[in-house]
Amino acid sequence: MELYQSYVSAITRAPLTMYEQRVILRLIEYGQQRIQGLPLSREHGILEHSFRLTEVTVSIRDLLSDGSNHYNQVREAIKSLEQRQFERLDANGNWTLSPWVLRATAIKGTGEVKLIIDKDFFDTLYNFSRGFVHYDLERAMSLQHPASVRFLSLINTQRKPMIYRIDSLKRLFGVADKYSRTNDFIRKIVEPARLELQKGTGNCFKYEVIKEGRKITALKVTTIHRATEIEKQGSIGTIREWLPRDFETILLHHANFTTRQIGYHKGMLDQLCKLPNGMQILLDVVQRAREKRLSNPKGYIINALRDEVRSVK
Repeated sequence: MELYQSYVSAITRAPLTMYEQRVILRLIEYGQQRIQGLPLSREHGILEHSFRLTEVTVSIRDLLSDGSNHYNQVREAIKSLEQRQFERLDANGNWTLSPWVLRATAIKGTGEVKLIIDKDFFDTLYNFSRGFVHYDLERAMSLQHPASVRFLSLINTQRKPMIYRIDSLKRLFGVADKYSRTNDFIRKIVEPARLELQKGTGNCFKYEVIKEGRKITALKVTTIHRATEIEKQGSIGTIREWLPRDFETILLHHANFTTRQIGYHKGMLDQLCKLPNGMQILLDVVQRAREKRLSNPKGYIINALRDEVRSVK
């Protein structure tokens, strides 16, 4: 799934851990329902929305790496987010500090956490006064270094080299009061993100240091554009190599998925096709999505299919 968010929200300052970053990614995923189908390239203001104090249910399992059972780390990350102050400047230059997660309740026996999210999160998410960024959710959720997610969101929409001052980058990553030596900041924050994004497929970046005299004052960051594995899988020819034609027809013509969106979920859909009743499950889920008249039917369909596949394991 491709996530879209405002540039303002992408540069909101906070020192996030890996699991905190993953919780935020799930909240951004929830917020996609407001911008479905909007031409964001022509949105240059602040979108109105109806979210105030909003309850968002997050599956703990969806925050973990494959095979991980670090539930306590997720719990600690959510506790930390309740105390975290996110810093931002709005379009008028007003400075705001606010917590985004106001309350968390773990529902015993469900593996889910209900989060009460502050209105400021959505105000920030839908503030397109400075443009937007986009990136692949699954790739972002797989990253192990929280700085990698921030860099991914910045470089994915970047068409030409950008110069970022060191002091601005340190504030972005919530370490303005750390790393008095710039080389340490580069070694512990920037370089790990560069190396992680360089692995596998998809966009990555390179950087050059900019000096004033002998002092490093800025980085020139250049995006290296590379097709993701999902984009390679998104052609109709490639999809037909692994997805039976009847499943393809239902997803494309009855559930309105694109080939690229189908490619995002290759692993799960491949498992669904191998189930004896896989087609019936797909038909039932698509029918339920139609009857519910959902604002985000594709998200509902994918989550419901994922739950069905997991229940068989």
